[in-house]
Amino acid sequence: MLNQSNVDTDMPYTEIKFENTIDRVKGAAKQGGLRNVERVPAGSIFNFELMLNVYEGDGEQLLNLLEKGIALLNADYIGGSGTRGYGNIKIEVSTPEDIKI
Repeated sequence: MLNQSNVDTDMPYTEIKFENTIDRVKGAAKQGGLRNVERVPAGSIFNFELMLNVYEGDGEQLLNLLEKGIALLNADYIGGSGTRGYGNIKIEVSTPEDIKI
């Protein structure tokens, strides 16, 4: 799903999510606790192409490092509020046969 530009935000492909701070004692919203977060909606797909300069003898080592980096990104999050589930990404190499060393 490729999201269309959103005229209500500063950036294309984003949405605004409203959140509120809850007073745990009263069980109600805190005064002034309303805030908004601009984020990329879950399920958005972005395509990109990565090109690297490979020097003699570095091809296999560079490919292994790239694979480790992608695995680390897929296991963690980017940006803020990762403990709330924000920033989770999944990078997939769609055509491994296109990787040439």
